[in-house]
Amino acid sequence: MRYDMQCQQSLQFPLLGVELMSMDLFSGAAIGAIAGELLRALLDAKNMVKDCKSHCEKLKSTLQHLIPKLKAIDQLRLQLTDSQPADFVELKSQLESGMVLVHKCTKLQFWELFKIYRCAKQLIQLDEYLVRFFNLNLAADTNLDTKYIRTNTKDLIRLFAGRLGIASESSCALPGLPDLPVGLSDSLRELKAKFFSDEMSVLGLCAQGGYGKTTLASMFCREEDVKGRFKNNIFFFIVSNSPDVLSILSGLYEQLTSRKPDFRNVEDARRQLLYILTKKEPEPILVVLDDVWSDTVLEDLLFNKTKGCKTLVTSRNVLRSFDSKYELGLLKDKDAMSLFRHSAFSNITNPQRIDEDLVWKIVKYCKGLPLALKVIGHSLRYEPAQKWKITECKLSKGSSIFASHEELLHCLSTSLTPLNKPLKDCFLDLGSFPEDKRIPAASLIDMWVELRGMDEDEAYVALLELSRRTLISLVENTRKEAGEDDGSFSGLFVIQHDLLRELAIHVNHDSNINQKKRLVMEKREGCLPESWIEHKDQPFDAQIVSIYTSNMSESDGYDMRFPRTEALILNFSSANYCIPQFIKTMENLKFLSITNHDTCLAKVTGLSPLESLPHLKRIRLERIIIPSFHMNMQPLKSLQKLCLLFCELNQSMSCSDPNVSNQFSELKENAMDYERTKSPVSKDIQMDCKPLKSPESKEIEMDYISTIFPKLKEIEMDYFGDLRDFPSWVCNITHLNKLSITNCHELCKLPEEVGGLKYLEVLNLHACTRLSELPRSITRLSNLKLLDISQCLSIVRLPNALHGLSVLEKINMSRCSQIRRLPGSVAELRGLKKVICDEEIANQWEMIELQSLRGLQVHVVEEEASLDWLEM
Repeated sequence: MRYDMQCQQSLQFPLLGVELMSMDLFSGAAIGAIAGELLRALLDAKNMVKDCKSHCEKLKSTLQHLIPKLKAIDQLRLQLTDSQPADFVELKSQLESGMVLVHKCTKLQFWELFKIYRCAKQLIQLDEYLVRFFNLNLAADTNLDTKYIRTNTKDLIRLFAGRLGIASESSCALPGLPDLPVGLSDSLRELKAKFFSDEMSVLGLCAQGGYGKTTLASMFCREEDVKGRFKNNIFFFIVSNSPDVLSILSGLYEQLTSRKPDFRNVEDARRQLLYILTKKEPEPILVVLDDVWSDTVLEDLLFNKTKGCKTLVTSRNVLRSFDSKYELGLLKDKDAMSLFRHSAFSNITNPQRIDEDLVWKIVKYCKGLPLALKVIGHSLRYEPAQKWKITECKLSKGSSIFASHEELLHCLSTSLTPLNKPLKDCFLDLGSFPEDKRIPAASLIDMWVELRGMDEDEAYVALLELSRRTLISLVENTRKEAGEDDGSFSGLFVIQHDLLRELAIHVNHDSNINQKKRLVMEKREGCLPESWIEHKDQPFDAQIVSIYTSNMSESDGYDMRFPRTEALILNFSSANYCIPQFIKTMENLKFLSITNHDTCLAKVTGLSPLESLPHLKRIRLERIIIPSFHMNMQPLKSLQKLCLLFCELNQSMSCSDPNVSNQFSELKENAMDYERTKSPVSKDIQMDCKPLKSPESKEIEMDYISTIFPKLKEIEMDYFGDLRDFPSWVCNITHLNKLSITNCHELCKLPEEVGGLKYLEVLNLHACTRLSELPRSITRLSNLKLLDISQCLSIVRLPNALHGLSVLEKINMSRCSQIRRLPGSVAELRGLKKVICDEEIANQWEMIELQSLRGLQVHVVEEEASLDWLEM
């Protein structure tokens, strides 16, 4: 059984009668026919999962309405032009993709939650595209202006290049525009008139959050007269409340010179950039600085004395560095109603009959604020009239609701009312993570598993639900579907609008600081907030504590107590960092996240109190130099998951170290006492109480490592740039269930000791591009269910005797281009259900499926890069 993922090249559609690729791309008469075939495919689709079926019904209704018009226009196009206009080429491509999408939907199973979510989203996007195309394109003159399409193509190429690493992370790409940027045409005209005045070099675009400052700035950069004046010298940077000024300056330097900078500090960066800009005089340059909060930051980013350099700054505040300011107002009633209706009713086939006066009342309470109109409007989609009345009643209880920032947040909080308590808690937890930073979905899921009593699937569904309600955005940075293979969600990130983040923090603002459930410290230079220090005599009841500093030393810990804290989130930007010593009072801590946002790896000290935390189950470290084990000799008795990202291992793991020798006897005795008292996880994996081996041995022995991590089940190591030798100590944690070592491009070899991980169920080696072979001992992993060697470009063969992997269910060997032949033993993998591979090796798997492994699913990966992830 073969499912070909490269549908655009080889998938046949019986209803169409020909391969899609054999159709003339510029055949104007084919569009109506393809739309008809898509409708027929929808009518014939059987056994479709519920969530996709409802969206297919909506798409079916749209097609039935549009097909007659499309067929008529096909004939007109043939008479009016010899070539297909660009918009119709895009329409045809969308319809063809719809055929592929419907085919995929018919193959989905109810438990494939993420795939269902992706397909449902794509069905919605296709339906919205068709409606939008008909409303905007078909009603226009047949001589359509193609400039807008070329502009969008350039934006897409720029975004695609940035995602592929062709440009730097700070690639200055313009943010996207919303579907309906209403009410900004007058503001755009006024902004341009003020910006192009000769005496102005720094213009402030000012308004509170949610007014549309970023949208207006992005529209400004896309104007033809702006692009004509500044050409390729338009640079857009998001600054935010806690900016990395040096990174922004580095991005500007890289864009101007196409070279990586080597700055010592901000002053050095400004000096070098001033020299570059002076050399470019009088060439016009436009720099847009989005969401600037303070003059101190702005002064480091301005080059207004350089001739030809103009700066547009969006800010909530009127800053003294502005030469002039433009204050963005709220939407007028007509535009506010248009935006609200678009959010609440657009593309709904049979919308609810809502009283017009009731709609107007809710729009009035939004006071023309674009974000409020979109969020509240979307929250009422598909809701009955009673829900609308309840919402209007709650909004009416606030007087002058948008007169201040607090009242604006009060209005937005109505979108939280429909959330049940677990989902609302999840939303409020998002405020514990730094502003304007992508939140790793894996980090949220790990925290919710421990704090909210969810399993990983339930936590993931909670993320999807928050995304559906537009309270967050989910973004993938890889083509690999999040959680599809190993449940790691390593490529999935959460983005939250800063105003919604403030809402999450604001809801937790009412209680006394010692009684807050979530204690959040925004980025500071080093010390803790005075309000914390003033209340340190009383214990803090916070369940989640989040701290963001530039650095911390041992003297910054203070004498504080956190007896109820279950999650500690530490963020910093420094080469050295000391864990606050009050962590030892967090006797109920379950989840610990330490993230370094600096460009260099950080040395972290003060880890020894972790040994006194009896409930700590999950640790996540990012951009950290992992210390040697002898720095923390006591067992982490409850640790189940260790996640290391962009880290560096200190390889001094030798037991001959004097520090180890001096403490070895005490460790042995503590371990024996612990083993006698702990509750066993399984009698099969209890740690032996035999004497530990000599501390003079070259490597840390199995008993020693097992003592430190007696319950560790899962290790994830991602993007270890310098990891050449596999960490041998991992092989001594024989009770591991999951081992994920991914994107470690220098890793060349796995030791034979890997075969001793007899309880391992998942082995993920994705994108270890220099790994040349798998050890023969891997065939001893009798409990292995998933093997992922995708993008291991240097592996030339699979080991023989694979029949030892008796319960193996899935192999992902996509992009393993060096593997040309399969060993005969793969025919004995009786439990194998799914293989993901390239076209070159697929035929061999298909032959094995016919001869030995009936029911095996062979998925062939696409040969060309997919753009699906750009939609996220």
